[in-house]
Amino acid sequence: MQPVICVNVADHTHHLRLTCALVTALSLAGCVGVWHTPYRSDEAAPSPDGPLPEIEVFAYERHNPEPRQTALPNVKRNYDKILLEFPPFARHGLPPVRLSAHYYRSKKPAVRRLVVVLPIWGSYRYPPQKVAKTLRRRSKGDMHIIEVLGQEPLFYWGEMAAAPTEEAFVELATQMTGRVLDMVIAIRQLLDWAEVQAEIDGSHIGVVGFSLAAIVAAIVLGVDDRFAAGVLMMGAAKPGEVLATCNGHPGKVRKAILDRFDWSRDRYQALFEELFTVGDPVGLTGRYRPERLLIIDSAFDNCMSRGARQALWEATGRPER
Repeated sequence: MQPVICVNVADHTHHLRLTCALVTALSLAGCVGVWHTPYRSDEAAPSPDGPLPEIEVFAYERHNPEPRQTALPNVKRNYDKILLEFPPFARHGLPPVRLSAHYYRSKKPAVRRLVVVLPIWGSYRYPPQKVAKTLRRRSKGDMHIIEVLGQEPLFYWGEMAAAPTEEAFVELATQMTGRVLDMVIAIRQLLDWAEVQAEIDGSHIGVVGFSLAAIVAAIVLGVDDRFAAGVLMMGAAKPGEVLATCNGHPGKVRKAILDRFDWSRDRYQALFEELFTVGDPVGLTGRYRPERLLIIDSAFDNCMSRGARQALWEATGRPER
């Protein structure tokens, strides 16, 4: 991947206005304003020496779960379209996470690289769909693409906002945070499956994440070094800070809880910072390979705070931004 760098001056809650950042990540367009920080090896944190040691909370038995595969109609001549449905998984949260994906398998012979596009679970479908579609169109079958589907949210915002007691809210917050950790493991299991497929070059698998998916992708990249490259778009570190400052669904939950229980914002943030102790890219500092990463973000993002975005760049070793 050799993307052009662009930062769109945009409102994070209106994802459709972020087309510029999306398509520019795929070398398609110009942009309103550009701040480009190139990767400099002399300023970057050193890359890990050898394979990443396993982190207990993300450890699992690698048994290569076989997804159910269903062939789907597809008018794209360069690709077969296959629905992948992996078994539900639950360790830290409930209900179980379910990972399903559209696998666009190239019809061209020979082993080819793979790009995994993550969704904004339970939210806007446009950004990841646009990325996957553009990859298909521009690659013309020179790569495989897996577009992970995200119809089901990771956070059940409505239930969290309606929590009748403080204890009920803390329990829901714990379960929802656990679902994020479980999705990280589910993505690793997807990687287990992908790297042993005969048509996929397991040494050249990349991942793209946008918004919430960029946070999840950053966690995965800090836990598992089998991804050869990653693009983090409109993401951040410090999930606790993000949930305490973001507008949209997180903002509605926060307002309801602060009003109902007379909590301060600091107390609210502290709860999620504690829950995300093992799921914050800041805690994974030193485990990234910044030469493999690209960060694209927005100067005027009203969801991912400036400090949390800066923290992601620092934690990942100051990659190209």
